[in-house]
Amino acid sequence: MSWTDLFKDLGFGFQIGGAISDVFQARSAARVSQVQSQAQKLANEAQAQVADNNAQLSTWQAQDALYRGMVEENRSRLGTAALKGTQRARMGASGIALDGDSASRVLTDTDVLGEIDAMTNRSNAEREAWALRVQSQDFKNRASILRNATVPVPDSTSSAVIGSLLAGGGRVARAWYDWSR
Repeated sequence: MSWTDLFKDLGFGFQIGGAISDVFQARSAARVSQVQSQAQKLANEAQAQVADNNAQLSTWQAQDALYRGMVEENRSRLGTAALKGTQRARMGASGIALDGDSASRVLTDTDVLGEIDAMTNRSNAEREAWALRVQSQDFKNRASILRNATVPVPDSTSSAVIGSLLAGGGRVARAWYDWSR
């Protein structure tokens, strides 16, 4: 056996070894890809759960805003009624006839302005609740998007190994052809 034949045989052996190494590297890369994809799916699910929790919190805050608005509306009406009672008492103490035009206008103005204040409190609460419900829906949408996000997960490492075998097989065939000449 000559040195040329020896180096040819060694070269052929190294090419076969390289092809085998490529198969193992492809399998390892495919497994790493699977693990990364699974980690991404788990991260998406965790973020979706946080979004669900935030949606529920926003819903509760919306309900609380409506309740607080109702309390403020009632408080405003009670304040108006108290002011109206004070106005009547002062008018009566001052000798102003309560059934006269002047007293009637003042008391009507108090009623109208008091009702405007009460309705403003209700309207502000409804706007706050609406904004919180929209925020809640946004969180729900985010959770849905995260859960439905496409994360490429290879079914198995076989496709990567087969691809590597084909590529390595081509290299081995070429080496065999060169060696057999």
